[in-house]
Amino acid sequence: MDLRIQLPCWGAIGLLFSACATVETEVPDLALMKWSVSPAQASTAQVNIKSYLAAVASGHRPQPKNRYVAVPTLSPNQKQTAAYVKKRQAAAADAASKNEALPAKWVEPSKLKCVMIFDTQSKQFVGNVCYVISSQPANGELARFDTLSAEFVGTGEEPPSASQ
Repeated sequence: MDLRIQLPCWGAIGLLFSACATVETEVPDLALMKWSVSPAQASTAQVNIKSYLAAVASGHRPQPKNRYVAVPTLSPNQKQTAAYVKKRQAAAADAASKNEALPAKWVEPSKLKCVMIFDTQSKQFVGNVCYVISSQPANGELARFDTLSAEFVGTGEEPPSASQ
């Protein structure tokens, strides 16, 4: 076959497969806010990642499928909750000005959760931030937190979900 014909064919095949990969990796952004982590939140996340990594090492949990994993930490503190309330009020005002309902992601402050992202290659947390989320993903679920996609792995204490 002539090179002038082969090259465009291989290029088209490459584009086809790259487009499929892009569709498969599309995941929801769960981060409502990104906040500097408190010492207590950082400590709890450290305990949770150690527990998870120990469960993986002992074979009780599967290896993560993603380089980045999300672990839960303490719920938002008072300062973080106050910032969320302000942001939620602004979103409510914006929705009202458009005659729309407040999106479901803006939950009551008591339902908020925080996660931190851990890099399994560098063996350290990504930044000194926690992501405030309205609902906790299932173990093994891939979600986006701001600009990173991470697999939610829980604390390592809970049994693996059936999908893992």
